[in-house]
Amino acid sequence: MTPMFLYGPSIAGVGALTVKEITGLTMVQGFAGAVSGLARHRGYGMVSWRLVRYAGFAAGLSALAGAVISKWVADGAILAIFGAMALIASALIFLPGSRTAQDESDPGPFSFNAPLAVILGGAIGFAGGLVGQAGSFIMIPSMLYVLRVPTRVAIASNLGIILFSAVGGIAGKLTTAQVPIELALIMVAGSVPSAQVGAIVSRRMQPRLLRYALALVVGGAAVRIWFDVLS
Repeated sequence: MTPMFLYGPSIAGVGALTVKEITGLTMVQGFAGAVSGLARHRGYGMVSWRLVRYAGFAAGLSALAGAVISKWVADGAILAIFGAMALIASALIFLPGSRTAQDESDPGPFSFNAPLAVILGGAIGFAGGLVGQAGSFIMIPSMLYVLRVPTRVAIASNLGIILFSAVGGIAGKLTTAQVPIELALIMVAGSVPSAQVGAIVSRRMQPRLLRYALALVVGGAAVRIWFDVLS
C-alpha cells in the first residue's frame, strides 16, 4: 500500500500525501485487513495461536514505540527503512533449500523457537511502527525461513500478529497526529472485503505460488522506493 499512496495521487492528478500520513493510513489498513482476513483463515484452521501470542505481544509493544518515534524521523529515512525491509523480505523467499514440508496443503503439527519468535516480533514490530507497516511483508518470510513455519500457517498466523502490531502502531500514530481520519475510514471500508477475497484466493493457490507472488510484489515495491531514495 505504501507505493500506491506515494505514487497514486500524483498519477491521478490529485493532492499528494505526506510520508507521515501514508504511514498512518497503511497502519490502519493493516489492522482492518487483518481483522477481516483472520476471521476467514480461522475457519480454515491454519492459525497457530501459540505463535501469535509469542510474536504478537512483542510486535505490538515495539510497534507502539516505533510509531511514536517515527514522528521525528526524516521522511527519507522512513522510506529507506521500508525499502531495506522489502529487499530483505524478497531475498529471504529465494534462499536455497527444500520447501516440500512447508508447502503441504494441510500441514500437520510443527514446532518453532519461541524466544526467537519473540525477538523477531519485537524487531519487526519496531521497524513496522516506524514505516507504518504492521509487518506482514517481512513477517511472513521470517516465519517461513527463520522459524520454519509451514506456508499456509505463516500466512494465517501473520494476520493475528498484525492485529497486535497494528493496534500498537495505530495508537502511536494517533498520539502523534499522523493519521488522516477521513481517509482512514475510507481505507477501512475497502480493506475488509478485499481481505476476505485475498483469504479465499490464498486458500486455493499453491503455497509455492503464494511465496513467489509475495516476493514479486514486495521486491517491485522495494526497487521503486529505492530508486526515489537514491535519486
